[in-house]
Amino acid sequence: MIQKHHQILSANYNQPIIKLILPILFFFLTTVAFVSAKAATIYIDPGYTGSSQSGTIDRPFNSWTKVSFSNGNTYLQKRGTTYTSASRIALFTKSGITIGAYGTGNRPKIITSGTGDHIIYIKDSYNVTVRDLEITSTGSWVSGITVQGGSSSSGNKVINCHIHKATWGIRILTPAGGTAILNTQINNIGDDGIFAQDVGSIEIGYCNIFDINKKYLTNTSESYAAGDGIQITSTNNLNFNIHNNTIDHSTMGNKACIMIWGNNYTGTIEFNTIIGSVAKNVAGIYLHNSSKPVTVRYNTIRNSGVGLVSNITNVDAFYNIFSANRVGVMVNQGFKANLRNNVFYNNTRYAIQTATNSNITLRNNIFNLAASPAKALFSQGAVTSNNNLFSQQYSGFINGHSQLSTWRQSTGNDINSLVGNPGFVGASTGNFHINSTSIAKNKGAIVNLTRDYFGNPVPNSGIPDIGIHEYGGTKTEEVEFVTDSIQLVAAKPVIYPNPSVDGNFTLKFDGQKDIVNFDVFDVAGNHIKSSNTTSVTETPINLSMLPPGTYIVRVHADGETYSLKAMK
Repeated sequence: MIQKHHQILSANYNQPIIKLILPILFFFLTTVAFVSAKAATIYIDPGYTGSSQSGTIDRPFNSWTKVSFSNGNTYLQKRGTTYTSASRIALFTKSGITIGAYGTGNRPKIITSGTGDHIIYIKDSYNVTVRDLEITSTGSWVSGITVQGGSSSSGNKVINCHIHKATWGIRILTPAGGTAILNTQINNIGDDGIFAQDVGSIEIGYCNIFDINKKYLTNTSESYAAGDGIQITSTNNLNFNIHNNTIDHSTMGNKACIMIWGNNYTGTIEFNTIIGSVAKNVAGIYLHNSSKPVTVRYNTIRNSGVGLVSNITNVDAFYNIFSANRVGVMVNQGFKANLRNNVFYNNTRYAIQTATNSNITLRNNIFNLAASPAKALFSQGAVTSNNNLFSQQYSGFINGHSQLSTWRQSTGNDINSLVGNPGFVGASTGNFHINSTSIAKNKGAIVNLTRDYFGNPVPNSGIPDIGIHEYGGTKTEEVEFVTDSIQLVAAKPVIYPNPSVDGNFTLKFDGQKDIVNFDVFDVAGNHIKSSNTTSVTETPINLSMLPPGTYIVRVHADGETYSLKAMK
């Protein structure tokens, strides 16, 4: 009787558990089946001539017009092929789709003809990735890629593409966040290389942007030719990270390499090479009004009308090189800047210029002044300054003063600052390491920075050094921002050893390249040498005849272009 009662209790106890588990198990199995059914890979080979085309790798479609996009699917065009069309590729209200490449060889090309809007158009979609494609036009098209939609259009990415010959390279028109543009080359563009409007967050990294704003060739007026390398305009509490890019706006005039516009944005600009134009009045970085701070660090900003223009509540700029600009940094009326451990090298008018009611703090900066009339500082606002190094003093070199001593007496600033040769290893070629006898060693202030421009720990021997280099550190190359995105640039060629003691380098590719050309420039933009070769996986670069310094190597390999740094 007791046993029977126990069995009844057991049966009653297990029954609700079974009722609970069965629907969960059914849901799991049907979900897996649904996902498996949806996650397909569709292949496109424009050269395929077979009569039976199903989108499999053996029977690919030969046209993107035969493709129907479904959520979760991957759509791949064969490498080395060219797809030509007079119509766009469009996705509407989709999610989880990847458009990319398969096989070996060069990126597949998508080329449009005639007149149109967006070669690839992504509308009201999220988590869509476009990667490994060359996107261009023989006609007149508004953009290479446009992403547009509402607040749910998040997580869209462009990776390892080459976009050229359109009015805009990439346009992001959505208030959603999570947009990323990585390892992409954008050139030969009529207006902005990248234009993003109303975005919530965006990452732009490892991109090569040049030959933009080509409308300038038709009409030099800024009202017509108003293209930036990157322009982000948003009032949606934008948070951005712009890192490890080369942005060269030297061939056309007007605007800026990087333009940020809004009233409540924040973000970081780091590890970029930014090249503007003094002659054509192109700024390096232009920050429009914002109530939030922006960090600018570990960049090289050169040959610009103004290297950094700030109209924000507070810009924190440290371990940057401002070289050969008309003005290194300009802080406009009513705004603040904290400038630490930068090198201002041969800026022709002012290293730093500030307007009325501005407020700047200067610590541990090196001001290398070529000659009068260049000035280290012209300020109409408040200045707090100390532990800086000025290469020389002459009439009016620091805010109207001709001697550091009179500036000290008048303002109480720069009590611990120095005048003398910074002891750069090779400033004329962009090598701003300090040598063993530099007066900048152990003369800085503690400003709560932990690594220098090259990634060395700060301080190295008790007291920080002045400038971008902490003497005695073992790292000599520019530090690189390492994130999960680093895997995306695995196919990029590398130069080694870097640095090279004798100036002999090897340029190595991830596979054989049929046609390779490269040009070498110094940091001032002067062309040094050219070379070309065929059918190689690696090729030597001989810079042994050049003085020590940093050089830019622009590589053209099988239709791809890369900008690399070589340090001797």
